[in-house]
Amino acid sequence: MKVLLIDDHPLIRSALQSVIQGLGDDVTVAGAGSAQEARDTLHADSDFDLLLLDLQLGDADGFDLLVELRSALAAPGGER
Repeated sequence: MKVLLIDDHPLIRSALQSVIQGLGDDVTVAGAGSAQEARDTLHADSDFDLLLLDLQLGDADGFDLLVELRSALAAPGGER
């Protein structure tokens, strides 16, 4: 399972990455500290099984980012 964890608090992101990574050897976790970093990560590689998104990011409203990513990834010709 491939997980993208989007959270602007480094300690929370690090702790969650450790916990999720500990679920098994087949689990990989990428972290993004901002909405822009999440966009860049997904632009480079959109093949994630799960996105965990902080709804109160410092550079964007998490709900707005959720709508944006859902539209981008579900669009014909989108990354997914």
